[in-house]
Amino acid sequence: MRVPNWLAAYFLLATGGCVSTQSVADRLATQYIGRSLDEFVLSYGIPSRKFVLASGDIAYVWNSGTASVPMPATATTTAVGNTATTNVVGGGSIDMFCEVQFVTSPEGTVKSLRILQDTIGFWTTSRCNELFKRTR
Repeated sequence: MRVPNWLAAYFLLATGGCVSTQSVADRLATQYIGRSLDEFVLSYGIPSRKFVLASGDIAYVWNSGTASVPMPATATTTAVGNTATTNVVGGGSIDMFCEVQFVTSPEGTVKSLRILQDTIGFWTTSRCNELFKRTR
């Protein structure tokens, strides 16, 4: 049976937002392990924290900063006789961010990395994917 083109396109769009944090970490590892952390810093900015390990290696934590999406509140009004009551539910915002830990040699060569935190993004299930998918 042949699938119509519109159905195939819909399926690709519907599943395109499903990205695992591990797949993003694997892609970053391919790009940066064995290379200087300077390459990452020049593309994405300076890490927010640094810690020197007993081995002499250095652990860095890079944070994307927080992006927020406002969520609208919903209001339900109920009228009984001359009295109306309005109940407001929801509102607020959803915060999105990505945090990555790099371990480098004392000379700055990336030895390992892992994603510490990854929230939902604007368009996909991974904020980290959205940030690191871009070509810089």
